[in-house]
Amino acid sequence: MARNAFYIGHSNFYGYEDNNDLCEDNLRVYFAIHPVKSGYGFVGPYRQFLRSPTGYRWVKGEAKKGEDKMKEMRNILGWLGMAEEKSILEDSQKHVEETYQTVKFFDEAIKAFARGDTQAKIVAIANVAESEHKADILRSKMIDELSKGLLLPPDREDLMHFVKTLDRIADWTNGAARLLGFIEQKLPDDILGNLSVATDLIVESITKLRDGIHSLAKNDLKKALEECDIVDKIEHKADDQKRIVIGSVIRAKLDPATLLLSYQLGEYLEGVTDKIEDAADLVKVLAIKSK
Repeated sequence: MARNAFYIGHSNFYGYEDNNDLCEDNLRVYFAIHPVKSGYGFVGPYRQFLRSPTGYRWVKGEAKKGEDKMKEMRNILGWLGMAEEKSILEDSQKHVEETYQTVKFFDEAIKAFARGDTQAKIVAIANVAESEHKADILRSKMIDELSKGLLLPPDREDLMHFVKTLDRIADWTNGAARLLGFIEQKLPDDILGNLSVATDLIVESITKLRDGIHSLAKNDLKKALEECDIVDKIEHKADDQKRIVIGSVIRAKLDPATLLLSYQLGEYLEGVTDKIEDAADLVKVLAIKSK
């Protein structure tokens, strides 16, 4: 119904040359401001539209005024008022919580391995796999909803990238847990200590990402950007920590299989923080588009 109103309104308006304004570049621009109820908007090369669940009101105005109004009302999370899109946001927050749990379970596995508690390590690794599976289910549901919703293509694409990037965090964490499961030899204390530091950085990073996403959902854009900047700084620390982990692994006297697995584990830990940073970058994109 809303789409029909949009096409009818656009067709009727487009036919009246008297209602057009010329910009400095001599392109005719159509302004749609003051919708019956503030909804979702987008800017095209020749026209500006605002969508409302209840209808459209077309008025004539100056280019600058129209652009200011669009900036005011355009918010990537403006689809909160629509049932389908509200469901997507709710699932997005559930997704990041499940991803957070995946990382926390991995942290438990590392701590159990460091103290030599094999049974606790096995249980924690199993929890990582289960949590990652739950995150996969949420991702599939969100992608399905995005494909059916009324979001416009550019914003649907942004949110699709965001969902997939979140899922990669859980995937890489699960991969690291699998590598840890194959390591049976007791590692030297310096390697265990360095692995623990790398894992602590992952937990700190995913916590800041989660906080940033919650801030974005509340439309606290400044705080969301600040949290994402902290994620960037943590990722740089994780790069340095990877070199320390790999250095301690190479210097240790390990059997070939344990050496290879420990080396790959160090790579994976840094990879998880990379994926968290990728998600934080997309949160920045969504926050900037919301301004």
